[in-house]
Amino acid sequence: MLNYLILNQINSSLVCGQDCKYDDTFLLIEQEIDKSHSANQEEGTNWEYVVEHCEKILLEKTKDIKISSWYLYGIIKQNSFNNFENSLKIYIELLETFSTQMYPSSKKAKKNIFLWIEELLSTELLNNIGKIKKEDFSNFSNYFIRLDSVIKIILEDNSESYFKKIIRYLEDNKIKEISPITSNNKTSSTKEQEIKEITNKDEELKVMRSFKKYASLLTKYYRDNDISDLKAIRITRLLSFLEIEGLPPSEKNITLLNPPSILEINEIEDNYKNKNYEEAFVLVEEILEVCPFWLDGHYYAFNILEKTNNNLASFEIKKNFLNFIEINENIEKLYFNDETPFASNKVKNWLKENLVCKLKDSENILIQTSKNQNDLDKAYELAEENKIKDAMRLLEENYNNASSFEDKFNWRLNHAKLSLQYDKNDIALILLEDLEKEIDRFYLYEWNPKLAANVYSLIINSFNNTDIDTEKINTIYTKLCKIDINSAYELKI
Repeated sequence: MLNYLILNQINSSLVCGQDCKYDDTFLLIEQEIDKSHSANQEEGTNWEYVVEHCEKILLEKTKDIKISSWYLYGIIKQNSFNNFENSLKIYIELLETFSTQMYPSSKKAKKNIFLWIEELLSTELLNNIGKIKKEDFSNFSNYFIRLDSVIKIILEDNSESYFKKIIRYLEDNKIKEISPITSNNKTSSTKEQEIKEITNKDEELKVMRSFKKYASLLTKYYRDNDISDLKAIRITRLLSFLEIEGLPPSEKNITLLNPPSILEINEIEDNYKNKNYEEAFVLVEEILEVCPFWLDGHYYAFNILEKTNNNLASFEIKKNFLNFIEINENIEKLYFNDETPFASNKVKNWLKENLVCKLKDSENILIQTSKNQNDLDKAYELAEENKIKDAMRLLEENYNNASSFEDKFNWRLNHAKLSLQYDKNDIALILLEDLEKEIDRFYLYEWNPKLAANVYSLIINSFNNTDIDTEKINTIYTKLCKIDINSAYELKI
């Protein structure tokens, strides 16, 4: 296991010693580790050499994140997961003890090291998970949560989480503890006082952290019950886009942003190819919460919902995605810091086609709206000439020819209105009851409440308890109150 003496200072004047990145021993260790990643090396890495020399440097010369991460990984490769808990604990304590003072000084370099150890450690641990007792999963989960916290402190950045895959696995598979029920519900005196008004930056950060935490819990709850839940989809995109203020800084279109973990991308692709769409979708949404510029992820989410026939949810994602691209012009041309593109060629082509279609749709809406109004006027003219059947036929033709759900819905609503005006109440009631079912089926009260309110108002205004059951009228009125209180207030019921 790791030597606990590495937790001691180098000396009183130089707590973390000196930067050893050009030290001969440092370079030799790096060369030795590189052997395990090179196809050209005839021999593998000598992990005993790595462990011995990393320990020596950490004891005598420096407190360096890269060397300590090599040390931890070397111990695992040398001893598998024997005494891994103690080694992990010492590694975390080292980071907590020396924190931001540790070498290297560059935050970007520090982050790259943490991403390196996260990827390798995730692979090693999950491939050897049988070597860890299930009753220890809870302890290990707490260690990795603690490690994630100290990394965020060192990087001074809370926007990205680390070791998510390991934490999720351990949390999902740990032995659940049954908490004893206690009669004492008094709040602990150490509990943080509730913030009722934000007066400074620290309070703002605390509230924002809490908001993100609980919002993320909500999305997990909604998504676990139904991957197409609109509330989960909307909250995820709120969290994803919340702190974006234009395009990220870049040089020659290359930004400083890290791409999603290759391990998670591979897992998504495997699930997608094997048609495990729900598992793939959950992973995609979790990544998008913290990595909004992964444009392929937005396309993945849309495509999965299309393939699973969740059309309303896929439309919601498509609409948000295209709006995001329009607002952040040329974002699809940017790259992550490893030169991975924000958007693959496939997604770029899809965006190009759909943005052109969106522009054409906007132009066609104006033309179609004018035609719709002319046909509606003509239907009423026919009705006034006592040609009710012709008027009804014209409305039915427009309904059948309508290309969108909203247009079809409006033509049905107009059909019901005309039927009521010319005393065809039985027809109107059938049409309106059908529309009421469509409202519930497609959650119209969420994405177009005005349209839903028109139906509810028309039913309540046009029928009484001799036509419709009183309980049903009260139910419809309650629904109307929730989405359009002003219209409900004007009704006499």
